[in-house]
Amino acid sequence: MSGQSVLARHDTRRAVCLPDLLQQQVSAQPDATAVTGGGERLSYRQLGEAAGVLGAQLYHLGVRADDCVGLYVEPSLELMMGAWGILYAGAAYLPLSPEYPADRVRYMIEDSRTRVIVTQEHLRARLAELTPQGTLIVTPNDGHDAHGGPGESGLAAAHPIPYQSHGPGGPPPAPAPSRWRTSSTPPAAPAGPRA
Repeated sequence: MSGQSVLARHDTRRAVCLPDLLQQQVSAQPDATAVTGGGERLSYRQLGEAAGVLGAQLYHLGVRADDCVGLYVEPSLELMMGAWGILYAGAAYLPLSPEYPADRVRYMIEDSRTRVIVTQEHLRARLAELTPQGTLIVTPNDGHDAHGGPGESGLAAAHPIPYQSHGPGGPPPAPAPSRWRTSSTPPAAPAGPRA
């Protein structure tokens, strides 16, 4: 096969985003374990539903494709629900570890101009002390009353944003962001993420 025909074949494929890959697993094996942690588990169906609810809530709050949403969550099932929910909204997520020093978290939020942050209920008050006025703080469980949603078009640009600092005392530089897209056929059963 010539180089040109490989490129031509590649150009005709639809790009597949991470939310598409999760939905494929929800359809293929809805009750299989998608993620485990702390003695708990989520099936692909449960993870897909939780991500969809949070994604709809974020969309309802005005989050759109390529917006940056902070993710201030300890390693847990909620971390996975939060990351997938942000991706379902079509947004990028900015990882903000509760283990980071307060000044570092504050700087990352302000410097990135993040206006919506997903967290856990027990971290909400601590996070509120670190955020600029007007920042929306939500939890994956807040979204159960959300209406509306991003639809298929909201999923197109989902990706994480590694934080890049250029000032002294800030976080170390990270690699350039990746769109986490693939044009190849995904494996039948990717390894389930672990919290």
